[in-house]
Amino acid sequence: MTEIPEGFTLDAEHRLWLPGDIFYRDAWAAARALQKEQSSFKQIYCLARGGYPFAAVVGNCFGINNIPSLVVQSYADTTQGEVKVLGNLPVDLLAHGGEGLLVLDDLFDTGKTVGRLKEFLPNAYFAAVYAKPAGKAVANYFYREIPNVWIVFPWEQAPDAFIPH
Repeated sequence: MTEIPEGFTLDAEHRLWLPGDIFYRDAWAAARALQKEQSSFKQIYCLARGGYPFAAVVGNCFGINNIPSLVVQSYADTTQGEVKVLGNLPVDLLAHGGEGLLVLDDLFDTGKTVGRLKEFLPNAYFAAVYAKPAGKAVANYFYREIPNVWIVFPWEQAPDAFIPH
């Protein structure tokens, strides 16, 4: 098993709690790494909803005010099911198989969601802050590998939620 990164907390139910300050630091490090390739990206999209926080950081780092989203659904609560692309993919994204397109997400989990998108966008560049072992196979870039356990992101935590220490 991949080691628990410093600052993360694994609780008794084998959920990995990610503090907001660590996500923010890691997202900025990932954005700066992607910035070196910025000139090769003609368009940037994020995957709704987990990709929104990373897209906000990338937007600030790149000086971009608007990063649209793609809606792809594969989870119902904590159970992964069929991967569905909701709505229509914009025609301009499909041109040239997504060449010049950067797609952002918070986590590449099983790789199924990105694998499905790569059917439509084989030339797109897929980047995430984190990747689990199975998700690494679909990634063009990820900042940090994390263990194959359920991740509780900062935006999923109620302000009064018990956060184990």
